[in-house]
Amino acid sequence: MAFGRAEVFQSLNYFAVDVVGQLLGDALSNAFGRTFAAQIVRVWWDKWLEAVAHAEHEERPWFFNVVEALDQKGRRSHFCYPGPFGAEADASLSAQLEAEGFEPIRVVAVNVSKACHVARMNAARAGIDLLGAAFLPSPADPGLKEILEGEADRRELVTLEVRDSGAGKVAATRAAKVARAKFAAHFVDCGGGPQ
Repeated sequence: MAFGRAEVFQSLNYFAVDVVGQLLGDALSNAFGRTFAAQIVRVWWDKWLEAVAHAEHEERPWFFNVVEALDQKGRRSHFCYPGPFGAEADASLSAQLEAEGFEPIRVVAVNVSKACHVARMNAARAGIDLLGAAFLPSPADPGLKEILEGEADRRELVTLEVRDSGAGKVAATRAAKVARAKFAAHFVDCGGGPQ
């Protein structure tokens, strides 16, 4: 679900981390509506996966943060970043927003650590054991670093295509399929593999 599937079918394979993505989408829908929240989760998958990896391997809570900003023409844009509780947007994001003339209007933060816990508890109630393995390896894992690498560039291309053609859903879905294939190639055998 997190990587672009529009419908749920029991016969398809899912990653355990898909459940966390679904919970993030649900939480973000309170602020952005269900459809746009799902697009945020699909397009910014690398940022919330990074937050999951940190949440799984650190004691402090980690968040997926969505910054909503206005450009100089009054159009809304969204930028996402992972971070521990209480962390401000990193300096590079702040500098980027300022340099490009964006005015931040709000930040919506979702507790990824809590989403991971809720996913495990819901799974246990349904008779599925997600307690034994992490959803993702450590943030220092070379495989995780490899799949996250280059996603910012791909996202920029999708954003430009959406602005030029208005084909947002198609571009986001295509990017999500590429992301899922990349993820599956690296983590099919880890605790977060297909279920």
